[in-house]
Amino acid sequence: LQDLAPWGQEFPAPVFKNSFDVESVRVMKDKHLKIQLRPIVSPAATDSGESGNPAGGIAKSLEAVYFNAIEPAADGSAGEVPVAVGEQLEVVFELKINTFRNRSSLQLNVLHLQ
Repeated sequence: LQDLAPWGQEFPAPVFKNSFDVESVRVMKDKHLKIQLRPIVSPAATDSGESGNPAGGIAKSLEAVYFNAIEPAADGSAGEVPVAVGEQLEVVFELKINTFRNRSSLQLNVLHLQ
């Protein structure tokens, strides 16, 4: 995807959508979320070998960041976290490379979830 860049006003970055199980949720700086997501693999894809995973039907967990996910409450207190462990979500996201301490990994930047 990086080879197709640069993205801009006339050429927006690609956006993806998939279904995920929420494995963990952590609040960052009172308003952002770091979420561990596992793609939901359909039984039909697993049986036919089409899971996209060479190891079979077990999909790898992915790290996602949802910026400004928590709205403050009307009284100024901390807002409600819109995601819980164990939920299944439809997530719209962009793919990014996160580099931290000289280690690069795939990161999903969440644009919308439900």
